[in-house]
Amino acid sequence: MDRFTEFERHLLPEAGRHRGLTVLEIGVGRGHYAKWFLDNIAVLADAKYVGLVLLPGSASADDWIGGHSKEETRVRKRLSPYGNKVTILCGLKGHRTGFRREANHIVHINAPRDAATYQTFSKDAWPLVSVGGLLIWSGYRDPKSQEVRQAVDEFLAEHEGEYEEVWTREKKCVRKL
Repeated sequence: MDRFTEFERHLLPEAGRHRGLTVLEIGVGRGHYAKWFLDNIAVLADAKYVGLVLLPGSASADDWIGGHSKEETRVRKRLSPYGNKVTILCGLKGHRTGFRREANHIVHINAPRDAATYQTFSKDAWPLVSVGGLLIWSGYRDPKSQEVRQAVDEFLAEHEGEYEEVWTREKKCVRKL
């Protein structure tokens, strides 16, 4: 039996669908989804993965090693087998991201489960999703984070008519029109 969730199986048809496919993940965590995206979605040679490692807003000098955060260093090591397909950036939780302004086929928001963070990252990410691309929110139905669901629903209400719903369960996924 494979270990894919039902959502992951639903997302598999995106693999190879786009030349130059790019995946942007906001909130890399330990890199589990990064590895999954790289192994199953960003499979073509010209595919790219960009991950934003989120640090606490109060990151101290103890959180950094040689100009890189400890978390960033762990993620870089975990994803090193993927070589130049991977770009890792660092940002502070709850702060605007300063993302690269390029289109992405898939944007995955996997940030801390609070409304303000999801609102900020949703607004930052939407212009970065290419037409036909996917925006995914983790934690949409997390019972401990009703405010995340409300923040995502409010964001989508502001963009009514600009997307089609693809998936709504433990995650929320929409395709930009």
